Amino acid sequence: MLIRVISVMSFSQPYEKTPLIYLTLLTILFVDRTDVSAFGFKAQKIWKALLYGVVFYVLFGGLALLLMGSFVYYSTGQNLIAMYDFTLFLLAMPFMTLCVGISEEGLFRGYMQTHFQKLYTPAKAILIQAVFFGVWHFVWNLNPFDPFGMAMYIASTFFIGLIFGYFYSKSRNLVPLILTHGLWNSVLAGVPNVAGAEIIGGMSLMNQVVASFLPYMISTVFATFFIKYVVKEI
Repeated sequence: MLIRVISVMSFSQPYEKTPLIYLTLLTILFVDRTDVSAFGFKAQKIWKALLYGVVFYVLFGGLALLLMGSFVYYSTGQNLIAMYDFTLFLLAMPFMTLCVGISEEGLFRGYMQTHFQKLYTPAKAILIQAVFFGVWHFVWNLNPFDPFGMAMYIASTFFIGLIFGYFYSKSRNLVPLILTHGLWNSVLAGVPNVAGAEIIGGMSLMNQVVASFLPYMISTVFATFFIKYVVKEI
């Protein structure tokens, strides 16, 4: 966290993500002396795991963005989907999956949640790692300092940590979550942030709240049902 704060304050970017992969894996291999499969790094049934990841993203992140775009179009006539930059998605996908996805899922779900579950109930283990995951993202609003944005970012990533933690508690496999994490960040990279913010900002306050929260509430219901009734240990 000290490295992350310094890198954000100095360069406005958290440049520690890539080396964190190696830090996490070296900790698992050389300190715990435990096979990496115990922390969710599994190669068995890889295609099923990847399918789980795609479906999970579609139901959780993809559906929310589609509903948000549809609501904005219905309210303003502006087509956010038509503004989407697919090239940015393709450019972001390798880094967001192989660097960010592996490091953050390996650290928070694979390593932390697995260890916390040895000390507490599964529900408490999910909650604790989600708290750490939320706090991990506070740095994005340090420079320039934005306390409201920081609180919202921590809350949203905490919520994502809960859903991802629930998925991991059922699948015991990080491969789907690594792919979902990569898709989540990469798809957002292609969203027209500036234009989209201006369009949504021009809506009434009630419509802004509905556009920002209702899609994720609906997608969470679908994702939770998928995890509860479909996802099995891989």
